[in-house]
Amino acid sequence: MRIAVVELEEHPECLYSFCKIFTDTREEVVTIYCNQKVFRELKGEVFLSRFEWIVKPDEVSIHEFLQTQKDSIDSHDVLIFNTVQKNFLAYCGHEFKPKTILRIHNVHTFFKRWGNMQLQFTPYFLWKDFSYIVRVLILQRDWNRMDSLVKEVDYVTFPDETIEGYALDNQLVSRDKVFKSIPLGCSSNEYKKEESTEAFHITVSGAIDPRRRDYFFLADVWEDLLKELKRPVKLTFLGKPISYYGQQVLQRFKAMENDLFHLQAFEERVPQSLFNEVMKETDLMLAPIILHTRYKIYKERYGYTKISGGAGDVVRYGKAAIFPSDYPFNELLKQVVDRYDSAAHLKELLLAHIHGEVKNRTTAIQCMQQAYTPEILQSAIVENLKKIID
Repeated sequence: MRIAVVELEEHPECLYSFCKIFTDTREEVVTIYCNQKVFRELKGEVFLSRFEWIVKPDEVSIHEFLQTQKDSIDSHDVLIFNTVQKNFLAYCGHEFKPKTILRIHNVHTFFKRWGNMQLQFTPYFLWKDFSYIVRVLILQRDWNRMDSLVKEVDYVTFPDETIEGYALDNQLVSRDKVFKSIPLGCSSNEYKKEESTEAFHITVSGAIDPRRRDYFFLADVWEDLLKELKRPVKLTFLGKPISYYGQQVLQRFKAMENDLFHLQAFEERVPQSLFNEVMKETDLMLAPIILHTRYKIYKERYGYTKISGGAGDVVRYGKAAIFPSDYPFNELLKQVVDRYDSAAHLKELLLAHIHGEVKNRTTAIQCMQQAYTPEILQSAIVENLKKIID
């Protein structure tokens, strides 16, 4: 089977997962069409030589690139659009021959825009939202073009089964249009950390963005936690600070540093290779997610209409984690993830992990990893692909 994967936007982490799943394939031939930025992000990975990479020059538009590569793409059995979040017109009208699958990252944005528009009434966001409505929705006609793209592709897929179930249960897409979910994370043993008596390392992954995680809530918890800390702790914010908010967050946590607490943070987007290094040294993942969030001008709900990258990271890196109580997980992941329902509860869970009072999760993590191996995921994906091309 010949598989074409298109990633011409800015989600190299999603492409990274797909590549990890298909690294050891023997029968499937995978060709990846990506932009320069994505290629630069992944070119140091060991899987690079396993695939054919066709890279779009920066000066060439997406539409022109796809049209130029049409004969190449048409030589495949299936075409997967890994991420399409903008420039929808560029992906329309090519009439590709392979069966086409479009991954949907934000369910409301694609399928339920009416009733989920949410404007923010501050001078900055009013200007930004008004600009988006005029520039993108009206002049570029994104609403119509999103609908056109969904109609043109043969199937849509979602990041996990919960989000797929939400779309189906709410009748946002017909069942025969849905291709079984392609996971955003597969397990790997290379990130296992040996136990040590050194500083306990907690990592919050993702950009320091007020739309995604509540860092000021975490700061309040952290200030209280430090009064009872008995062991050195290293806290890493593994993402770029966004706007003034991000800088405020860093300043507040930096001001709390003492003999038992050190903050590690970054000023720019963290490349995948460095992200991997930090996660290897992580003892516990922490995700103070704001469950009701906003993408562009639309309301989304983490875990139901939009996946958190942290959820995929739990699988990918095999780490214990703490999430909000309302974030949905399957039974395997529930054995690995603790969930808090208040600030006091989060503080209690953090101290228990730091001071070694949480029961060993090694067995639970191993069970989770066994269910998400590249071999198992690849086999399931290939089996489902064969059903649609036979």
